[in-house]
Amino acid sequence: MKGPLQSEKGIALFLVLWVLMLLSVIVGEFCHAMRTEVNIARNFTEETRAYYIARAGVNIALNQLLKQQSRPRSRAAAAEAVAEDPWRINRSMPAFSYGGGAFRARVTDEGGKVNINRAGPRLLRAMLSGFDLNEEERDIIVDSILDWRDGDNFHRLNGAEEDYYQSLAEPYHARNGDFASTAELQLVRGVTPEMVENGLMEMVTVFPGTRDGSDDASAGGGGSPFDYSRLCVNAVPGVLLRSLPGMNQELADAVVEHREATPFRSTADVISVLGEAYGAVSPFLTIQESGVYAVAAVGYAAEGADGAEGSGSALHRGVMAVVEATPDTGRKYRVLAWLDNIGAGF
Repeated sequence: MKGPLQSEKGIALFLVLWVLMLLSVIVGEFCHAMRTEVNIARNFTEETRAYYIARAGVNIALNQLLKQQSRPRSRAAAAEAVAEDPWRINRSMPAFSYGGGAFRARVTDEGGKVNINRAGPRLLRAMLSGFDLNEEERDIIVDSILDWRDGDNFHRLNGAEEDYYQSLAEPYHARNGDFASTAELQLVRGVTPEMVENGLMEMVTVFPGTRDGSDDASAGGGGSPFDYSRLCVNAVPGVLLRSLPGMNQELADAVVEHREATPFRSTADVISVLGEAYGAVSPFLTIQESGVYAVAAVGYAAEGADGAEGSGSALHRGVMAVVEATPDTGRKYRVLAWLDNIGAGF
């Protein structure tokens, strides 16, 4: 039979083991919390580095754009130099190492998209022909776009104004002015989520507007004003190209392949690729640049992690500036919009 002393020793041992187990749990939780804090701090540091690398990429790409704007565009030698330039606009650029990380950049002429603040009915209707819409549905959307951006409350034959939008189950106001963003197009009568899923947002831009003082600006800061009833053939997205009259997927792919190798410099260049289809699509295309560019860059915190397959999964951040090139002025350019946190697949 155990004495009182032995019983007390057993209880003491049990308490010691219990305290040790409790301390182990506390230490484990503390270590886990510290690891979490360290990882959060490291991720924040890498995200911040990636963000500023992306900003640097935008500024470097913009500087290269302004250099190209100063080149004489009518000379074959200049055209050949631009074709070999890794910074050429409207084409994917290689990744560049910078600041212990890397960035990918792209400069795209906004004149390749349908400007929903300036485009006329003909181009708007051509844009919509790539969707599964009947004639009446296309007319409703075209007239409603024109009604949305005009300054009055008198709707066109198939359009919509304030009275229509206020009659909806969840009413809202018509803009009666320039579209503030491409996302606003989804509020227009007739535009459906299916159209958005099938590439509508890739086809349109809101830069420049019609009330921003840039109506009289020349394309690229020189030459005649850009015709917003046409699209810059060097920048039209493939999904929009194949929607235009006379075009199909094969011809759209041929245009994209050609301009990746060398930009279209003349109407003859376009005809050489499109052949007989050029006659139908020619009213919608131009080789002229608009002078308004989307300059986008994605920064990666680790050098070599440039988004390519097998290059790692370093944290990244993307930024984009929409600028109007004005080389004939002292400012050289003006920023129309700045967007943080864009996706890596621009």
